[in-house]
Amino acid sequence: IRDIYIDPTKGHLFDISLECFYGINDIDNIWILSLMYKKYFEIDFISNPVFSYRVQTKNKFPNFDKLPFLSYEYLGGEEFVRGYSSLPDKVPDKVEPLIESSNIYVLSFELQNTIIKRREYGSVEIGLDGILFFDIGTSSKNYNSVDFNQNIFGYGIGLKFFVSSVGPISISLGFNPYGQQHLHLMDSQ
Repeated sequence: IRDIYIDPTKGHLFDISLECFYGINDIDNIWILSLMYKKYFEIDFISNPVFSYRVQTKNKFPNFDKLPFLSYEYLGGEEFVRGYSSLPDKVPDKVEPLIESSNIYVLSFELQNTIIKRREYGSVEIGLDGILFFDIGTSSKNYNSVDFNQNIFGYGIGLKFFVSSVGPISISLGFNPYGQQHLHLMDSQ
């Protein structure tokens, strides 16, 4: 039996967040609007894998050039497009301008299937799923100048570990069309 929040087989998840960080001295206030929608489908096939897609945006106000560097967002990496580093100097020159920004738009597809069914071992429940994924995203330094024709995509495989009281933890090996690969460790969303 799957937990409907941490590992659903069907249904929707919608998350909206509005945050404000008040600037001091000469720093502007920073507003962050995050939206995420995720849809799950259980596939009626041999072992009932679960297919999901996620649409996610994160926008920061004011524009990028007025943000302190600790407020930058990174399109590559664990949270958004797997298969890329979140460090701009470790990505191909062609996509480097997309990695570091303040406005991010991502579409992700994932197929998940049980490898080891979850069982209780004493007071701890443990299980393991395999995942296949495809992520595509773009970014901009100004919320009203996004170009959806300029994007990056990554794809790969991974494992999702279930440990009671810790939640699901994923380790993914992501690839990109530039011949790079990156290992991503993350708590699952």
